[in-house]
Amino acid sequence: PHFKGEYRKYKNSDYNVTKALCEFIDNVITKCKNIDIKINKDSEDKIHDIIVSDNYYNGFESIFEKGTNNPFNMTHMREGQYNDSETSQFGIGMKAGAISLCKIMTIYTKVKGKYYKILLDFEEMRKVENPYDSFNPTMFNIVEAEYNKYHNVDHGSSIYLNNIRNNMFSLNIDEDIKNIHANICNIYSNMIPIYKTTILLNDTEITQTESFFDHANCRLFNRKILIYE
Repeated sequence: PHFKGEYRKYKNSDYNVTKALCEFIDNVITKCKNIDIKINKDSEDKIHDIIVSDNYYNGFESIFEKGTNNPFNMTHMREGQYNDSETSQFGIGMKAGAISLCKIMTIYTKVKGKYYKILLDFEEMRKVENPYDSFNPTMFNIVEAEYNKYHNVDHGSSIYLNNIRNNMFSLNIDEDIKNIHANICNIYSNMIPIYKTTILLNDTEITQTESFFDHANCRLFNRKILIYE
């Protein structure tokens, strides 16, 4: 298929900001100790960009793989997708999340001591005539200074989401961000103590919320069941 068909599908999907951001968190939460998300406003109090940074030492280590082994292929498959302890199951999450949120995704990453910038301009990719080529991102070798300008740790990656779609936020952006923070707390509450990953959203930490199973009115109905194979 041509990229423009996939682009149209995910652009019109039921993703909201929380669901899209969770795709980026899922992609790396088992591999790193820090994930830093910034939702930035411009001088007109509108969304300027969203940045997702991590300190995963290997960065986007599979960017030179061919076909479905490449993380930017829309049908990317990896061994971890069949592992129930991991959270990314379908291999299109990061790309689908990005397409639903924005028109341009730019990634700065360090792989094996070298620095790269990966550009996915979705509007331009859908105009590429050859179906195979239409899925390909544009990759640049960059110097350490440029990497450090866009990523504030000496390893890991930063993902910049630009030209955010208008329907992703309401007129009250601050309230939206507060709700996104609460939603992410609920979603990752059980995973935080397992992976011991610190997740920040606009410098506010994602924390555990009380489980319904631990609530006094619910606790007496809990049952522990062992299933033997």
